[in-house]
Parts: sequence; C-alpha cells; structure tokens
Amino acid sequence: MLSQPHDDEYEERAAIIEHDGGLPKRWAEPLARLLTAPKPGAYLPERWEIIKADAAELVGRNWARLDTVGWSPGDVKALIPMIDGRRILAIHMGELVVEMPSGGRSTICRRPVIDGPANWNEGRRTG
Repeated sequence: MLSQPHDDEYEERAAIIEHDGGLPKRWAEPLARLLTAPKPGAYLPERWEIIKADAAELVGRNWARLDTVGWSPGDVKALIPMIDGRRILAIHMGELVVEMPSGGRSTICRRPVIDGPANWNEGRRTG
C-alpha cells in the first residue's frame, strides 16, 4: 500500500513531537494526527488554527500533568475545542482552569464516563 502525503506528514510530525518534544508516544501520536489533519468542513480556518494551537499548548506543554491527574488522549479530545484560545492557568484532577479575556477565570469540569472518554462542562460542576 502506498502511503498518502498526510500519512507521511503525520509520521514525521509524530516522530518530531516524540523525540524532539519529549512526549510519550501515547500523547505524541494523537497530537500529530490532529496537527496534520485537514480542516473539517464545519470549522472556519481561523477556528481550526486556534484548536490546533490549543492542542499543542495543552498536550505539548502539559502531558506529564495530564498523566498525573489520570487523563488520557481520548479524555482531552473533546476538551480542546472548549479552551478556545484562552490561557491555561491550572490542571486539576477534575478540571481545567482557563483565563477569560476579561482577566477572570473559568473552570471546565471533567465528568468521567464508564468505558469511554470524559465529558466536559464549562462553569458549575454537574453531578
């Protein structure tokens, strides 16, 4: 089977993230997949760039903390679009704290799901 250009780009990016960035393969591969993926039709180009930057920031700079609090790449997949370009202030076991444009803070709460990735809610924690 011939490899596709996207596959070549993905494999190269995953290797760079893993070796130069120091991320474990379990974090490097999903991040590389997202960073090299074509823009989904539902997103404006500017929004897609924000999502990719948020993913690089969250995973690239914080993978060890994500592992420490027990989050998986599958858990953060739905979280990434919710960051929306805001600065990450803190990562706790059940939440991510981001800085609002006004300078205030907002909490995005993690709600674990049995046999699946976490659900996320911004604002108050729900049961």
